[in-house]
Amino acid sequence: MSRTHTHTRNIEIVEAGNGRNAIDEPKFDKTLHAFFEALVKSGYSVNYARKHFSAKPANDFKGLPTKELAAILDNFDTIIITKKKYRCGTVASNNAIYQLHQNHQLSPTLIRNILELFEIIISERKIIEISDKVMRQGIIPSWIYRAEKYIIKLSGVENGQ
Repeated sequence: MSRTHTHTRNIEIVEAGNGRNAIDEPKFDKTLHAFFEALVKSGYSVNYARKHFSAKPANDFKGLPTKELAAILDNFDTIIITKKKYRCGTVASNNAIYQLHQNHQLSPTLIRNILELFEIIISERKIIEISDKVMRQGIIPSWIYRAEKYIIKLSGVENGQ
């Protein structure tokens, strides 16, 4: 995996081994958005879908790698849970936005559109600001991220369907 920084904006571009990114491949955005639309219409939770794809032995689902899809679902699940529990962003939700935007290379527009399906309103500008802030601070230590997710689960917050 190679990393380069742009000089005109403080956004990290990460090239995965497959060379895919949301800017070069809008079909990926459309497929992912259609997947989330179908998920919302079906009534299943994001957590259920994440568990399903984490256990799935296949390598691909409609052109989406299942491991990457499970990780994307996990990040969206974190954002949905924390935004419904807390009005302002938390360490876990900010890290999840960073992961979606920088590591999975989802566009801020796609992230916003998917979150709107779950009645969570966040602007593209805010997504970029959060991603930039987390990137400058460095990756949040994983133990904080896990502890925050554990506390949220103990509080009994249900996933949006």
